[in-house]
Amino acid sequence: DYGGARLYAATGYAAAVTDKVLIGGSEATVKAAIDTKGQGTLASDPEFKAAFSSVSRDYVAFGFVDYRSAVTSVVNLAAPSAGLQRTMTDTFLGFIPAWLATDARFEDDALVAETAFPSVDIGFSAKNRASTLSAHAPASTLFYAESHDVGAALTAFLDKLRAIPELSSTF
Repeated sequence: DYGGARLYAATGYAAAVTDKVLIGGSEATVKAAIDTKGQGTLASDPEFKAAFSSVSRDYVAFGFVDYRSAVTSVVNLAAPSAGLQRTMTDTFLGFIPAWLATDARFEDDALVAETAFPSVDIGFSAKNRASTLSAHAPASTLFYAESHDVGAALTAFLDKLRAIPELSSTF
């Protein structure tokens, strides 16, 4: 137990469970979050506010990941040993959404989850739009995914990669 929460820790990472939330991250940041006793600044963070506003219905679970920060940490650890140039890592990190939000809710006899993230600039302007197909999926569907404008988005993404000098021989 730590500060009224059940703390699970291993190799510098931790998860904590309270009667209201599940918190995950480095052991130091999880403990710091617990120490705030729910009075931290996450709720006022602009990225969190944007993620939380993506929830459109009642939910039984909500998850938020500061995704770009998490990926940046991993890249910064791996980049020197992998011989990655700063221009290449900066370009790749520009493809990473700032955050990911997932909510889960019960619908009839199913648990439905949705994930949202902000757009990133890959050189193609697409618009989010509601699915016209998902309503036709049978009730027994275990997983459903749908993507729009994949060809145009993939072409724009490859064009961005072609512009990286370190990748010119690859293309």
